[in-house]
Amino acid sequence: MGGGKSSKISKPQEQMIITIEADKRLAMLEREKEAIDKCLIVASDDTKTIISELYFREHPYYRIDGLILNGMIHCSRAQAFRLKHEFLNNLANELGLLDPY
Repeated sequence: MGGGKSSKISKPQEQMIITIEADKRLAMLEREKEAIDKCLIVASDDTKTIISELYFREHPYYRIDGLILNGMIHCSRAQAFRLKHEFLNNLANELGLLDPY
């Protein structure tokens, strides 16, 4: 009977490079998760609802207007957009993405 090809990389150097790259990616994802968690801790309930619906759901059901109309957040449309932008700015700052100038 014939044997199939192994999907394992035969060169140890290639395997080490792939492992290092995977570790870098994992570290970056962990850093991003910690930044999001830190921003969510200080966010208002309305902000948490907005961010959860718009960014954490695979298929968002509501947009900001829908959140307001369905009583899921308790603020004006303008305030809802300010809350969203404030959260995203705080997150960008936490991740070091904002230019201080």
